[in-house]
Amino acid sequence: MINELTGPVGDITNRLLDDHVESLDLAAHLAEPMPIAVLGQLLGVSLSEAEGRQLKHWCDDFLLPFGRDIGTLSPDELARVRSAAEGLHGFVDTVLGRHNASGADDVVGRLLAGESEDRLSEQELFANIVLLLIAGTKTQPA
Repeated sequence: MINELTGPVGDITNRLLDDHVESLDLAAHLAEPMPIAVLGQLLGVSLSEAEGRQLKHWCDDFLLPFGRDIGTLSPDELARVRSAAEGLHGFVDTVLGRHNASGADDVVGRLLAGESEDRLSEQELFANIVLLLIAGTKTQPA
């Protein structure tokens, strides 16, 4: 499955480089958007740079309460966490909806196969996809 990503990853790299040919900042224009774009491919969706930035923002905000006393979160932080959870849930629902229609044999397809065999509940399926997104977007400090 990973070997099959060679072409799409090359396409993503070329697109990101072409989009910033005039002024290239490797960190901002390649290293930051690349992981989320590749994760999109793993999940069976193509993400624009703007969609990738939004997804990373949701992942960052979703993690705000981790390692903290929830009582120390400001109302603004709590609102950001709720918004991130809603955004991630909507994204996962979209990914799953596309997969239910296509039946692709990829990461999500295999997770869905596990769900149908009573291996993963809907909540576990959501948690695994979100964990994959967070792990892939936390390549650098927030």
